[in-house]
Amino acid sequence: MKKLRLLYIDFDIPYLIKDIDYPIGGAAVEWYAWINGLIANNHEIGMLTFKGAKEYIGKSVDFDIVETYGLDEGIPKLRWLYKRYPAIFRAAKQYNPNYLIQECAGFITGLMAFIGKRLNIPFVYRVANDMDTDNRYKDRLSRFEQVLYQYGLKHANSIICQNKYQYENMIKKYPLKKIAIIHNPFYYNSELPEIKKSTEREYVAWLGLFQHQKNLPALFEVAKNLKDIEFRITGEPQNHLDDVTKAALNLLKQCKNVKFMGYLKRKEIIPFLSQAYALLNTSHYEGFSNTFLESFLSGTPIVTTCKVDPDNIIANNNLGSVTKDYAEIPDLLVTLMKNRDYDDIAQRCRKYVLEHHNPKILAQKFVESL
Repeated sequence: MKKLRLLYIDFDIPYLIKDIDYPIGGAAVEWYAWINGLIANNHEIGMLTFKGAKEYIGKSVDFDIVETYGLDEGIPKLRWLYKRYPAIFRAAKQYNPNYLIQECAGFITGLMAFIGKRLNIPFVYRVANDMDTDNRYKDRLSRFEQVLYQYGLKHANSIICQNKYQYENMIKKYPLKKIAIIHNPFYYNSELPEIKKSTEREYVAWLGLFQHQKNLPALFEVAKNLKDIEFRITGEPQNHLDDVTKAALNLLKQCKNVKFMGYLKRKEIIPFLSQAYALLNTSHYEGFSNTFLESFLSGTPIVTTCKVDPDNIIANNNLGSVTKDYAEIPDLLVTLMKNRDYDDIAQRCRKYVLEHHNPKILAQKFVESL
């Protein structure tokens, strides 16, 4: 296969590599895996990011860090025009990749597609969430951002989806465009802990950012109905926390069986999940949650609803329990914890992720889809 030179834009990966107390989005975790998979296939990859990233990371990495603009440079509201856009354009032109790649719905999608057209470089959009592909993205993007996002999709040479739902939505909108489904890879470069037996586990885990999407009111209802089970919650609130999430957080803090663990660094997540009976996901929607892959790798089953089970992976492979109704989650958790075959399910979780989410194999499929 021809060796390619790819350029991806991301401003969170430097924090991920540094592994500090900074809330990292799932796209950064996913793309760190893609980067390692692409390198394993002998492709070159650059990461467009902020000025000073190399110095901030403070160590060498196996990919190219392509710096653009300083985060605090320029006049707010005007700096995208005269500072940030020109910096990204110049950096992309100098790197001269075969493809430009961006993930997550927003105005930056349109900006990268426009840069691609100006430089005659194909633009690839990677879907980050189910809501990127239906009308729900309009609830969180301004009208201006919506227009640029739609421009980006229209002018993308390829769209790579995470699951069947995203694919079906995109193929309806762009029937002549090159669209593919490739599940998320997962990269872990430390020694895996031994898979614990059910008798060695202590709590139910919940992992995520505190925001509307993650549906903390549902989490509170589950914890309230299972007072004899300990719940350990990791994560941090987002800026401008919505009132519903804020109220649910206050209620959860009053539950004696709920323990808040704060923000976990990347190296702490697998050990944390490996001691849990289950990873509980209460989200309204997801794309392909990287926390699911982290949980599988830990040997920990997942309990969630069918609307966030990507392509029925959990249900079809018996990697936990899935329901249509949040009200059934407490019973599902209790049943799973008492399941005679729990240890077999735990072993199957790790085996599944190692076989189906290998970064090198999936990165090869990614390149082939272009």
